[in-house]
Amino acid sequence: MYAAHRGNVAAVLALVDAGAEVNNVDRLGITALHFAIDSRGEGSLDCVDALLHSGSDCNASDLKRYSSLHFAADRNHTVIARRLVNDGTNM
Repeated sequence: MYAAHRGNVAAVLALVDAGAEVNNVDRLGITALHFAIDSRGEGSLDCVDALLHSGSDCNASDLKRYSSLHFAADRNHTVIARRLVNDGTNM
């Protein structure tokens, strides 16, 4: 999750290749996809793409019931929001 939050796509891909579960959550129910969307890092969109292609649940919600689309909208990440919608995220 730290790699996703830092926008480090190489580390995200290495972890996925090593068998990391992309849909694990932290104590607040936040997934790696949520962290990637929250990232201000240069590789944020690449991390989102990598996680989506690795089976991340784009409809997962945290304990506050915020979905990945909520995270993207709240942070004004319009490109990521479009990507999520195109990938089948519930609106």
